[in-house]
Amino acid sequence: MVRQVAKAAGALSLALLITRPLLSQRLVHYSSFSDRPDLYRAVIKQVPPRALPELKGRGIPYGIVTHHLLASHLIVQYFRGVAQAGNPKRIVVIGPDHSRKGLEGISLSSLAWQTPFGLLEADRAAITRLEQRLHRQQDPEAFSNEHSLGILVPFIKYFFPNARVVPILVRVGAGKRNLDALYQALAELRGAETHFILSSDFSHGKSPGEAAKQDLDSARVIAAQAFDDVWGLDVDCRTGLYVLLRLSPGAKPWISAHTNSAEIAGKNIDNCTSYFTVFFLSNNP
Repeated sequence: MVRQVAKAAGALSLALLITRPLLSQRLVHYSSFSDRPDLYRAVIKQVPPRALPELKGRGIPYGIVTHHLLASHLIVQYFRGVAQAGNPKRIVVIGPDHSRKGLEGISLSSLAWQTPFGLLEADRAAITRLEQRLHRQQDPEAFSNEHSLGILVPFIKYFFPNARVVPILVRVGAGKRNLDALYQALAELRGAETHFILSSDFSHGKSPGEAAKQDLDSARVIAAQAFDDVWGLDVDCRTGLYVLLRLSPGAKPWISAHTNSAEIAGKNIDNCTSYFTVFFLSNNP
């Protein structure tokens, strides 16, 4: 099943090669294959639904999920788990600014996203509050072809059609003072109808054995919610992990999945990427 999903995800990955007009010439962001819902439905259909008893009667205010389509089965399982626990109206997604397009260490945008399942609206009021708290203007160009957001928003629209998104990109070297300000601003958005996602992969460019060793440290830090210990980890988005772990006390992390690209592809490769799926569980449904 995993290899079939990986094959379907490979077709979806071609979306990242599509060139779109400059943001100054359009009114929305484009996600991967904005006009091909059949491709996303095929990926979703190939992942058998399964109940997660660990989530029964629990709220899920926070979570961590991959943004690699190779591991799209993990993305589907993640959003099904969130949907099993509730129906958030606002979804905050923190992802890495891979290409460092952002003018500053933290980037915001209130443009809607054109997904294969229709427009995913941004929560403009929440984004305006963040602008004010962080003393910065929006920077929509930072989100152009940024897959840490573009891969996830179609799944968000599919599973939560009425939700609004708050997209945030954070760069390496954003600065602890800025990250603490972001944490304080996001803490004001916490509530029963808000779900926070860290869009991040973990070890990069390692053999499966080396990645497993690095991931032991990541799992330990996540389990302990030790946000000050993230800086030495092999993580795609350490800055985002710092913010999420600062937000998460009061919710218990549960690592529901851990794997890597070599295992998913069924190949012995030396430069694999590893993935965690983490639900942070609260006692309030």
